[in-house]
Amino acid sequence: MFLAALAASALVTTVFLQLAYLNTLPDIGYLVLMDKIYLVTYFCILFTLVRVALVFVRTRLATETSVAQHHRADKKVALALLTLFVAISVSLALYAQYYN
Repeated sequence: MFLAALAASALVTTVFLQLAYLNTLPDIGYLVLMDKIYLVTYFCILFTLVRVALVFVRTRLATETSVAQHHRADKKVALALLTLFVAISVSLALYAQYYN
C-alpha cells in the first residue's frame, strides 16, 4: 500500500505544481509545452496507480514465486514507463523548438 500512497502523492503534487505554474501565466486558449508535459505526467501517474492496484490484488493471495515474478515485471514496467516519459517529453520539446 506504500506504493499506492506514493503514486497518489505524486498525483496531488503534480496537480498543485501545475496550478501554481498556471497562476503565473496569462490565460491563453491553447496548450503550451509545459501543459503537454503535464499531460504525459498525468498519464504515467495514473498508469502507475492502476498497475499498483492490480498487482496488489493479484499478489494478496499469491505464492512467493508469483510475487517475485510481479516484482521483476514491475521493474520492467517502470523502466518502460520512464523511457516512454523521457522520449515523449524530449520529442515534444524538440518539436516545440523547431516548429514553433
